[in-house]
Amino acid sequence: MAKGSRARRRSRFTFLIPVSATIIIVGLFLFASFPPHTVAAQDFQFAVSILVEKSSTTTGVYVQLTQPIGEPGGLWNTSQFNSYGLDGHYPIYAEPRQNTPKGFVVHVRSSQVLNYTFGDFFAVWGESLGNVTLGVQPGGGYSWSMCLGTSSSNLRPVINSTDWPKQDLKPDLIYFLKFGTSGCV
Repeated sequence: MAKGSRARRRSRFTFLIPVSATIIIVGLFLFASFPPHTVAAQDFQFAVSILVEKSSTTTGVYVQLTQPIGEPGGLWNTSQFNSYGLDGHYPIYAEPRQNTPKGFVVHVRSSQVLNYTFGDFFAVWGESLGNVTLGVQPGGGYSWSMCLGTSSSNLRPVINSTDWPKQDLKPDLIYFLKFGTSGCV
């Protein structure tokens, strides 16, 4: 009887090894196929509106994105905050499909709560910001100005162009830049 029960135990053990291995492999496959959703510590968006007036017209042209910023395959000109980005994005990113008639939407989605600035967005974009913005030099009575607000009716100027890059990014704000003969308000 002892010999038969030992054989049965060995038979069960032999059966449990492949079943256990199969369960472990399937579990690992499912875990790898469906990674846990990454929760953002910081997640909001804001609007950027850039108006460039030309000398021949006073209506001007609003800058529209033609390629992504801070997304794979798009413009990504700094790696300063790479480790805080989620889902393959830089923590500050924008997509051309989110262009609006007067600009575009920018997202802040980060694994850490940080005081990202307007200059941080321009750094990943690879563009200049300040007295010379987007590579456009002032001259002939034309200069850059910047305003902030929650709507076009309550924009307030940011007078000193050296302060523009230092502006903290905040939810639902409009960051308005204008190149023209008059200021942004």
